[in-house]
Order: sequence, then structure tokens, then C-alpha cells
Amino acid sequence: MKNNLTHFYMNRFAILYSLIVLFFIVGCNSKNRPEVFDLRCESLQNPLGIDKTTPRLSWKISSEKNGTEQKAFQILVAAERSDLTENKADLWNSGKVESSASIFLPYQGQKLNSGTAAWWKIRVWDEAGNISNWSEPARFSIGLLSENDWQASYIAFNTENGYRECPQLYQTFEVDETNSNYFLHVNSLGYHEVFINGKKVDDGVLSPAVSQFDKRSLINTYDVSDLLQKGKNELILWLGSGWYTEGLPGVANNGPVVRAQLEKVENNQREIILATDENWKGRKSSYTRHGNWRPNQFGGEIVDGVLAKNDLQTDYPENPWQPVSLVNIPVHGASPQMTEQNAITETISPVSIEEIAPDTFLVDMGKNLTG
Repeated sequence: MKNNLTHFYMNRFAILYSLIVLFFIVGCNSKNRPEVFDLRCESLQNPLGIDKTTPRLSWKISSEKNGTEQKAFQILVAAERSDLTENKADLWNSGKVESSASIFLPYQGQKLNSGTAAWWKIRVWDEAGNISNWSEPARFSIGLLSENDWQASYIAFNTENGYRECPQLYQTFEVDETNSNYFLHVNSLGYHEVFINGKKVDDGVLSPAVSQFDKRSLINTYDVSDLLQKGKNELILWLGSGWYTEGLPGVANNGPVVRAQLEKVENNQREIILATDENWKGRKSSYTRHGNWRPNQFGGEIVDGVLAKNDLQTDYPENPWQPVSLVNIPVHGASPQMTEQNAITETISPVSIEEIAPDTFLVDMGKNLTG
């Protein structure tokens, strides 16, 4: 009996010891595994509307083991995220590539077309043969690269009567399903913000970036899929002159103009849902500009507080929608913006507000501000 008990406990101990060793080995291997992070396309994180169909991909690796080196990689690219999740790569499977390169690797898969999108992920091998897990999926989309990709026309509001302020342009549209990707391409001369069903489509401000209008204007692309609802939707383009001001190079219209095109993208195929044309409507907004807005003669803005409360109310009787105008813009290069959006990085609250005269206030922000 005693021998049986001894044998039993020895077996239990052997099993426990084996489990501990196995756990230790697995744990060490897991710690030694490299990890892939910070996936970028053309140096941007998840860019929408890039300016080429053969983008360059980059990534970084990390490991708890000092001196880890990448010795090989494998990239998967798919048109749909769901396929990528299942390791299906209908656009490109690089296979295992023996290389330490991790910066600006050119895409070498199926041809990508204007307006289409792709998802990608990567895994790497280190010098000891350890394989990383697949990275988190990243994505990119191609912008509208040719004038032939556009059906939209440039439109403006009331500029023929000298209005050059900050108009809103409006249109409704319908979609029959919301499971696909919907991308909105906006090419504004002057600044723009976009609202769909009352919500701003992104956190960017002062879009697009600065360009010289006699040479180039920039196109911003937005993924608006999550803002759409089945049936009727409302879209507002809110414009501002910015540097598109009469007297500056390439400015051909006394006021901001825009063209925009909403597209449904599915399985690498595009369908135009909405485009700016003469059927859009426009109206004044609560914002007007103040000053000359010339180099070294900067101005400001004036806000009508009564109108501001209803700026996004599309059925506001006191500020009805009116016809827009088609605008002829001189031929120039229009290309996707390849820089990050401007963003609000800090909000400053005043330390005091003093009424120094009727309807005149002195606001102390607590520090000097420039720009």
C-alpha cells in the first residue's frame, strides 16, 4: 500500500513538474516573440485617399529580448477586413520574404484603382526563427487621381452678388444599405467642414492644407460609413474662404468653392452616390470674416449668435436654402492631401471676462497667444 501511494505521488509530482516546465518554456517563447506595431502607409496611419496606386508600407517591431532583428516578413492585403481576419488575401499575399527591410516596402499585389480601399496586416520572423503574431489590421484607400474620376462640379453660393463669407451647401441623398464602405471626396478651394445627419465627419480643422491655387488644390477623403442611415440622409458642406481670397495667385472666384463626391466601395468597385451640381442648395451661416485676409494683414471672424444656435438645423425658416451656382475653375492640378489633418490640440479657458463697456468685453486668456 505504501509503495502504491509513493508511486502515485511521484506520478503527480512528475506531471506537475512537466506542466511548470512547459509553462516556463511557452512563457519564455512568448516573451521572445517579436511584436509588430505602428503600421503605416506612405508614412501615415490608416490614410484615406492617398495619391498613388502602389503605396509603400512600413512598420516597427519590438521585443523583450535585446538585439532582436527582423529576418523575414509576410504581408496580407485584402479588399475587405472580414477576409483579412480569416487570413484571406485577395489583393496580395507576399509569402515569406527573407528581408530585414521594414520601411517603404512597395505594394506588389493586384492592381488598385482610384477610390478603392484595402486592409493589410503583417507578421515577422526574428533571427532565432521566432514568429510574431499577426499585427492588428491597418488600412488605406486610394484617392481620386484623375479628372476622369470626377462627376462632381465646382459650386459656390451667391458669389455673383459679392458674398464671399462662410456659406453652407446642402443636399439630401438616400442609401439602401449601410454595410458597405462609403467614402466622401472633398476638393475645396478655401476651407471646409463636413456634417452628415448633424454630425461632423472628423476632428480635423482648417481643411485642406495650404496649397498654391494657381498650381494645385488638395482633396480630402472621409470614411462616412458609420454616419449613414438607411433611407434619407442630409449632408452639409460648410465653407470658409481661408487663403482662397481675391487677389492671391490662382484665385478665380470671389468666395470659396467646392466639389464633392460620395462613393460606395465594395469588393474594390466604386459606385457614385452623390456629387455636387446645380441641384444643391446654399445659405449664409453665422460666420463672416473680418479684415483683409492678406499676408501680414490677417483678419478674424464675426459670429452671429442668433444664427449660430441653428447653424445645423436644415429646416430653419429664418435662414432658408437658396440656389447655388456652378463655377468655372481654371485647369490646375487637384491631388489627394498627403499630410495629416490640422487638429485642435489644446483648449484654453479664460481666467477672467470683464465687461468694459456695453456689449464690449475684455477676455483675459492668462497667457499670450499668437497665430
